[in-house]
Amino acid sequence: MMLVVDHPELGLRSQFLHAASHLVSELAKASLEGVQSMEEKARHQEYPTREEADLIPKYLFDDPIFIIHMCHVCRALSRTLPAFHLDDEFQKIELKLCRICRATYNCQRRIKYFKHDLLCIKRRNDNTNC
Repeated sequence: MMLVVDHPELGLRSQFLHAASHLVSELAKASLEGVQSMEEKARHQEYPTREEADLIPKYLFDDPIFIIHMCHVCRALSRTLPAFHLDDEFQKIELKLCRICRATYNCQRRIKYFKHDLLCIKRRNDNTNC
């Protein structure tokens, strides 16, 4: 949506349109620079190892919140998989996850444990020792 102010005597219409086109140009340039920067950084990244991507079910469900980031390919593949009704209460779903998505989930889980859970315990212990 574009707001056009038309006041020929003051020349506002042309000033506004020039400012708007300049803003669009700057946004496009910033977006292109951001994409180019990400592509350059991506060239130097290493794919996760198989060990980094191994999912262990007993650790998957430790927390009551289950968040998994999925790339476009994994979402597209998982959408085609069937869901199974186990009984009136439960349903089973399947996911297809690439090595990158699996490794990202494991990394999130480790970061939460070491950078959140343990620090909360430390803070609780420090407060009781005061």
